[in-house]
Parts: sequence; structure tokens; C-alpha cells
Amino acid sequence: VMGGADYYMLLHHIDDDTMIAPGPRGSRWADIKRYASILRRVLETPEPTPAILRDAGLTKDDCSFMVSHLYSLLPPLQVTPGMDSQRQTQALDTYLGHYLLKMIRLWKLVAEVIELDVDELRPIRVVDAVNHDGCPERRVTMVWSSDIAVQGPTLICDGTADDEILRRFWPLAAVVRVDARSDHYHAIQVVDRPVSKTMIGYNADGKHESPRPDEEARSRNHRAKIARLAEVEASKGGGKIAIITHKPVAERMRAEHPNLVGLGIEIGFERPDGRWSGHFGAIRGLDRWRGVGAVMVVGRQRPPVRDIEDRARAIFYKDSRSIQYLIGDGLPTETRGLRMADGRGRAVEVETHPDPLVSRVLDQIIRAELEQAVHRGRLLRRTAATPVLVIILTNVPLNLTIHE
Repeated sequence: VMGGADYYMLLHHIDDDTMIAPGPRGSRWADIKRYASILRRVLETPEPTPAILRDAGLTKDDCSFMVSHLYSLLPPLQVTPGMDSQRQTQALDTYLGHYLLKMIRLWKLVAEVIELDVDELRPIRVVDAVNHDGCPERRVTMVWSSDIAVQGPTLICDGTADDEILRRFWPLAAVVRVDARSDHYHAIQVVDRPVSKTMIGYNADGKHESPRPDEEARSRNHRAKIARLAEVEASKGGGKIAIITHKPVAERMRAEHPNLVGLGIEIGFERPDGRWSGHFGAIRGLDRWRGVGAVMVVGRQRPPVRDIEDRARAIFYKDSRSIQYLIGDGLPTETRGLRMADGRGRAVEVETHPDPLVSRVLDQIIRAELEQAVHRGRLLRRTAATPVLVIILTNVPLNLTIHE
């Protein structure tokens, strides 16, 4: 579980008297005010670090005391026996959104990192923002990841896991690799472009305030080409086809090409609860397409650079290794290779991140999700009598042998 950039509190609340001691002030009021003032003052510096907090006189014990103090101010959760589920949900939402919980989280994070020898307060950022009324405000944003609560021996089975990320949560994890060979598939992959979300889904989610009609038409045309490719493959009689892509792109394709369902082409599926699944971010563990004749994977996930780095900050927020951040939303590229069936490699240009930790997160977002999508067709379990066609419409190199 990770906190995101939308989990924030206002900077001036940190040492606001009405926030940190709304009732009678006890014997430790002077300490409470001093700890809060130190934290706010350090966070207002251009590049706050744990060392600056320590030099200012703040300790881990001081932070733990602030956590206990703020918990003592937190009103109880207003859930009672016999309360209906809707009121329970409302009460829980009110409780979880309480400003004191955000202040408690802030002090917990400071306590966890204040003794680290690192060059940043990694889980905490102060940003200038504009509120709903159009007024400027300074926010303290927080990211983190929760430790695993499971005790005892744990078996983790994941074909695309990253060793470093696993050991963030299971420090003593012993990684065993099991080689498995897939022989009964035929893979075709594009090599000249990553096929961005904008290319196939410009404004597909309707969030652009002033969308460009020409870009919308271009994306719609690309989706039509994808649909036509699926129709051609379906006409060959090789079985059903699964198309896995971005959620908004899948939604648009279902609306624009309703005839695909009748041809045995599935672009996601509706669950019993009315929600849709089978798109990027909602494919893990699915066995729905184990017998399809073809799997088409269209595009790849690529969040903004800041979001990728925030995920790395959240996962490795207690790590003593430095993280290098980029300016802007561009990622550098490097030449990598597709593994071809004829024994040769095919060079492709792919986006990378120069920081090793962020690079691991980026790899999980892009490469691992694509491999998970490809293997929804259960390539390892195919036989000569049940081969599967794999069409990959992105040039990201995967741990997969490509035939064309």
C-alpha cells in the first residue's frame, strides 16, 4: 500500500496552535511547539535533509512523542453496533480523512528517516499548489510503502518480480529462478515505435479541457486499424482473440467497434460487480484467455516521469541509497535488442531512467506488465495442438523470443 502525491496536508498546519493543541495545554506544550516549529522551518528550506533536522535539535524520540500526542487528540471512530453499511462507510471516510491522521503520518515518516544518512527527506515534499478557490497554498505531500505484516515463512511466486523491490518488503528473501520454455507460440512485434497512449488514446478518457480534433481523429484511426487487424486474424479461424491495452482505449474500442464481440474478439470483460477488467493494471492472475487463438498487446504503460519517481520514492523511502531525479517529463533512450528466433538480435530504442532504483520501478511498470499481458495466453501450457499467436504492438524488449 502506497501513499500518493494526493495525500497531503497544509504546511502551516504543522505548527498551528489550534491544530497541535486545540484543548488545554499540558506540561509539555513548550516541547510540542518547539518540535513543530523545527519541522516546519526545516521543511521550508530549499533542500531539507535528515541531517538538518538533527542539527536543529529534533530526534526520533521527539517525533515518536508527537505521534503519541496527536493520537491522543484524534476523535474515536464513530461506528456503533447495528449501524447500516452506508453510515459505516461515511463514518470511516470521515475518520480516515481527518487532518490529525495526516499530521500523524507526517511525524511517523520523519521518525523513520531522521536517522538515515541520505541527502533528502525522501518521502516528504513541499509543493506550491492552488486550491479549489484559486488561492495559492503550500502543501506537504507524502509517499510511503507499508511493511508486510505477514509473519513466518512466505512463498512468493511471480514470473516478473524484481529482486530489489522484493527485498524492500522481505529483506531476507532468497530468489530462486526457474527456467521455463515456451515452444508453441508465434510472436510478431513492431520495432519502430513504443505506441504511446496518446497515439492510440488521445483524450480517450475525456480529460482534455480543449482537445484537438485532429489528434482525436488520428487516435480514432489508429484504433480502427487495430480493430481491422483483429478482424483479419479472427477471419483465419484460429480461435478467439484477446486484446489487452489501456483501460480508456479499451472502452473506446468497445464503443467504436461493437461488431468485434460477435467475431470472438474480447477487449476486456465485465465482472459480476459491473466493473471492467482485462486491461493494463487489471490482468494479474487472470486465466480467462488460456485457450484463445491470439493475444494482441497494444501499447505500453508509461506514466509521467514524476509519477514513476514518486513510486520509487515510496518503495525505497527508507533506503540509504541516493536517487537521481530528472527535470521535465522526458526519459533518455538507449539501444536494446529483441531476441529473434533466428538467433539474431534486433536493435530498438527504448526509454530508460538513469537512476538504478527508479529504473527498476520503470521496468516493472512497462516490461513486467507487458510480459504479464502476453502470458495471459498461457504460452507455457500450449502444445503443438493448441498454439497461440502473440502480436505485440510496442517495441519494448521482453523476455520472449520474437519470430517476426
